[in-house]
Amino acid sequence: MADKVGISRSGVALWRQVADQLRGAIDRGEFPPASKLPSEFEIGRQFGVNRHTARAAIAHLASEGLVQTRHGLGTIVTRSGRLSYPIRLRTRLSAGLSDQVASINSRLLGTQEQEATPSIAAELGLSPGDSVLELETVSIAADRPISLATHWLDAGRFRGFAEVFETTGSMTAAFRQFGIDDYIRRETRVLAEGAGEAELTHLDLPKGSIVLVATGTNTTLDGEVFHLTRTRFAADRIELRIEH
Repeated sequence: MADKVGISRSGVALWRQVADQLRGAIDRGEFPPASKLPSEFEIGRQFGVNRHTARAAIAHLASEGLVQTRHGLGTIVTRSGRLSYPIRLRTRLSAGLSDQVASINSRLLGTQEQEATPSIAAELGLSPGDSVLELETVSIAADRPISLATHWLDAGRFRGFAEVFETTGSMTAAFRQFGIDDYIRRETRVLAEGAGEAELTHLDLPKGSIVLVATGTNTTLDGEVFHLTRTRFAADRIELRIEH
C-alpha cells in the first residue's frame, strides 16, 4: 500500500473506510492468504486514525471471514477479498459458494402478484397480462449481504411459492416442492451499474457503489423456461466467474 492513504472526515465512518481500503488491498493481492496485515499501530499511522479505529476495521474484516487475529502472530489473511461465484449450466448460489464461506442463507423481503409486462411475458413464454409472481430476496454469506434478487414466476403454476421459500430459505429447495427437481441456466446477461436505493439499503453499501447485475433464465431439463431472475451483486464482495 502507499505510504499514506487519504481518509474522508465526513460521511462514511472512519473504521468503515479503513476496512474498505484494507479489503481492496487484500483483493488486489497486496496481502495474499496466509500473509500478515500491518499492526494496529501501523494501520493507524498509514490512515491517520487512532488504534481504536484501526482495531474496529480489523474486527469488521474478521467478521467477514477475511482475516483472523492470532495471539503472538498478529492478523493473518485467511482468504481473498471477493467471493468467486460461478455462472455455469447449473447455477446455484449455495453450491457455488459453499467451499468459500461457512454459511449462506437467503430471506424473502417481499412478494406481489401482478400482470406480466411484455418483456417479462416474453422471457417466461407467457402472454402479456398473464399473472406473474414477483419475489424480492436478499442473500447473506459469512454474515454480510452479497446479493439482492428479483424473481418472476408464472403465478398460476407457482401459487404459494413465497411461503415455501420462506420455510426453506432456498429457491432450489422450493422448486423441488413444485415438481422441479433439476434445472439448467439457459442464459445469463451481465452488466455493471450504480447501486440504487434498494441496493444501498439491503446490501449495506456506501453511496457511489457499483453492483454487478446478472439477468438469467432457468429452464426445466426439457427446455421449458419457468424462472426469470435479476440479481444485483455487491461488486466489492463478489466476482462472477463464467464456466463452460
